[in-house]
Amino acid sequence: LSKEGVQIIWLIKIMKLESLGCQITLNCGEFIKEVSLKDCDVYKFNEQFSELKALPQLTFNRFKYIAYAFARNVKAFAKLPQILSHRYDVIYTPTSVLEFLLLPFAIKLLSKKTKWVVVFDNTVRFWGPGNKVVRVLAWIFFNISLLLLRKADTIYAISPDLRSYLLGKGFSEGAVIVTGNAVESALIR
Repeated sequence: LSKEGVQIIWLIKIMKLESLGCQITLNCGEFIKEVSLKDCDVYKFNEQFSELKALPQLTFNRFKYIAYAFARNVKAFAKLPQILSHRYDVIYTPTSVLEFLLLPFAIKLLSKKTKWVVVFDNTVRFWGPGNKVVRVLAWIFFNISLLLLRKADTIYAISPDLRSYLLGKGFSEGAVIVTGNAVESALIR
C-alpha cells in the first residue's frame, strides 16, 4: 500500500483471486482488513477505502522512509497472533522489497501449511547512480530479501532474466516461474 492506496494492478489481481473464490484480507501494517471487490470500480477503490492508505501525508526522504517502514513492520508484527489465527491458505506478496517480506516470512516460519507466493520484480546492484549510502543500504536490504525469499513456496519472476538471476543464486528451478508484469489492455482502451 502507498499513500495513494492500493495500486490498480494489485486491485485487478485481487479481483481475479476473489472471482476464483478466494477471501481477501489486506495487511495494512497498522491493521488488517477483509475486503470484497465485487462490483468495485478499481479507479474509485482508494476513495471508497481511504483508510487503506498506508503512508501518512508527509514528505519523506529515503532515510525517513526506511525508519517509517521499520516502524510499520513493528506494528504489523504486533498483529502476528491475529494473522496466524486466520490460518490463511496463501499469503501473496506483490513485490520482493524487504519491507513487504518481513511479515510473510515470519508467517511462513510459524505456519508451515500456509503457502507463500511472491513477485520478484527487480535486482539491486552495489554500484550505481545516486547517493552512495542509500545505494549500499539498498544493496544490503536486497540481499536480506534474497535470504528471506528462500522460504517462499513460489516466486513469480517478471522476466526470464530475473528467473535466471534467482536460479544463479541457487533457488529451486521449480519454485521460480516467469509470469511477466501484465498490463490490462482493456482498461487502457
